[in-house]
Amino acid sequence: FPPLTEIDLSYIAGFFDGEGSVTICNNNNKVVPRGISPNHALHVSIGNTDPSVLLWLHAIFGGSLAYRRPRKDNHRNVAQWVLGTAKALPFLRIIYPFLRMKREQVAGAIRYQESKRRRGPERVAKETLEWRELQRERIRSLNGRAHIE
Repeated sequence: FPPLTEIDLSYIAGFFDGEGSVTICNNNNKVVPRGISPNHALHVSIGNTDPSVLLWLHAIFGGSLAYRRPRKDNHRNVAQWVLGTAKALPFLRIIYPFLRMKREQVAGAIRYQESKRRRGPERVAKETLEWRELQRERIRSLNGRAHIE
């Protein structure tokens, strides 16, 4: 990444806290020669009606940028910036110290991604798949939790 100041990182983390999401997707329908392979993938995304910050993040961290039409006539177009597995981990690591609201989700996502080994011919153990699914469900639960007490 290009050098980012502490102010830049604080801003990015705050923007992510307010507008971003971290998820572990479960794509169980991937067909491989020996049957169906469970596949979990980490995704990070931020959506906003003003694409300026998302364009800046895209220039720094890569990923993909898409524009979506509104679902209702009185809503504006939304830009969405997405990082997949390989690029999500370095992004989450760099903003983690500055997060407030999504620290727990991001900590779980970092642990999850760091636990994955590089591709290889070995099958993933059942216990590992169960642990990955637990992490996915935990982050999903944290994402849906009310923050007002």
